[in-house]
Amino acid sequence: MKLRVSHLTRYQYEGTVSFSTHLLYLRPRETSQLRLTRFSLNTFPAAKIVQARDAWDNNFMRAHFWDTASTLNIRTEFEVESTDTNPFDFILPANATHSPFDYSPSEVAALSPYMPLLRESDHVHLQRWITQFFHSRPKEIVTQLTALNQLLYSSFTVDPQLHPNATPQLPLTTIDKGSGTPSDLVTLFVDLTRVLGFAARFVSGYRLVYADEKKPGPETIHQWAEVHLPGVGWKGFDPSLGLACNECYIPVAHAMRAEWVNPVQGAYYSLNPAPSVLHTHVQVEQIGD
Repeated sequence: MKLRVSHLTRYQYEGTVSFSTHLLYLRPRETSQLRLTRFSLNTFPAAKIVQARDAWDNNFMRAHFWDTASTLNIRTEFEVESTDTNPFDFILPANATHSPFDYSPSEVAALSPYMPLLRESDHVHLQRWITQFFHSRPKEIVTQLTALNQLLYSSFTVDPQLHPNATPQLPLTTIDKGSGTPSDLVTLFVDLTRVLGFAARFVSGYRLVYADEKKPGPETIHQWAEVHLPGVGWKGFDPSLGLACNECYIPVAHAMRAEWVNPVQGAYYSLNPAPSVLHTHVQVEQIGD
């Protein structure tokens, strides 16, 4: 599948401001199943763009601004080719098909940052939730993760994510409220899978929304989780839709915590108070098979 994405982020300020260096997590991650064929970035005011990789091996860009302005525009456009048509096209090792399981020593060494909870003090409460609502869970690993993914989708109300740069609410808050943004549900899913013994991480990126699909709100950057399956690698799950991630998903960046890979990160300065208003527009469209 070939996809085209355009993403505009616009900040409007009540007055002229200056800008710090901004970190931009906007360039897709290329994998064996995702190839980037075109990418462009434009900013106003103009910026010096330096590309780099962060500690999690994500592509990101540093935007150095010299001019002052009352508006900051950041626009990206790109095209990708995705071949991940079947998210279940893999074979688990014979010794790691059922839970509980053990990662290999080399996997443990690499995955240890992705296993602690957001707050270790929440472990008892999350384990209690699992005991109450996910007690009769399947033992087979893929079936278990699929069931948990669909359980969160059916048990929680998804709120429109109007502020994609906001820090997600805590998992226990999502449980208490019974609702949350896609980012909130992903954060809860990540913590629950860690309680179950999996390594999991937060992913930020884009998703193709079909014309006949009900949209919870305006299209923004999307969020989902990836769980590391023994001997297989990272596989995506989207609890806001109850789906395993396929060719419609375009990953940009991943980390242990959601706020570390917000798409636009930076600050602005002004001698006088200058409130800002954020506008975003994302369009993901299919342009070929």
